[in-house]
Amino acid sequence: ITQRSVASSASAQASVVSPDSTSSTPVSPIIASVLLNRSPILTTLPTPFEQAYHDYQARIARAISNPFPREFYFKKGAIAERQFFIEESQREKEAFGDDFGESLLKDLEEDKTGSMSQTEDVVALPREQGSDRTGDVKNLNRKGDRNLYLLVNGTDGWRLPQGPAKQGVALHTAALEELHSECGPDMDTWVVGRYPIGVHQPPKPGSSTTLFFKAHIFAGQAKPNGTSIKNFAWLTTEEIKEKVVPEYWASISEMLSSR
Repeated sequence: ITQRSVASSASAQASVVSPDSTSSTPVSPIIASVLLNRSPILTTLPTPFEQAYHDYQARIARAISNPFPREFYFKKGAIAERQFFIEESQREKEAFGDDFGESLLKDLEEDKTGSMSQTEDVVALPREQGSDRTGDVKNLNRKGDRNLYLLVNGTDGWRLPQGPAKQGVALHTAALEELHSECGPDMDTWVVGRYPIGVHQPPKPGSSTTLFFKAHIFAGQAKPNGTSIKNFAWLTTEEIKEKVVPEYWASISEMLSSR
């Protein structure tokens, strides 16, 4: 309800201002800004407590489960049966310790009738990308398990992409237009809703009120226009705090994800 009230009042100020108004209080202009989010592309690593909980539940599940009827599913001496023995033995060791799972490996050693050829192992890609090692903050593949947000560096320092609202144009549309104006048209983005998720009101009287609209990027990359914007970065919440001024951070901190 609060967000809708802010958006309604902002729309009224941006597009329905009477020229013959008798009020002596000047109406501050509205700035439409975009909080452009790159969602995590990797599963977040569990905390030590979460890992201990999952391990505990896995041990209980394996302890009370019925034995797997491998004779029904695997032909004796087949490659698939051997692979199952190895993987099941490893799972037993991870759940209960190194003393468990030896019986499966013993059965595997005693049975020499099948072919010894093994299937090709699947090697997972590393979680850490080259941009993580080099510190390239412009790469969208960095910090795969974290939420990243687009920050631009203009004449007024580091901030989110923004621009003045236009008369007769919806605020969320104006915010998206300013995003492409400052960062180029080569990004496939989607604005989540028509109502702002936050507001920034500088302490100085008569300063512009900034309304923030959340959006997601699906493809592409930012390309600053080179005039008002000189640089950009995809940053986590902690990195944003180090870049922006304290007053700006106080307004946007609650909109950012901690993970």
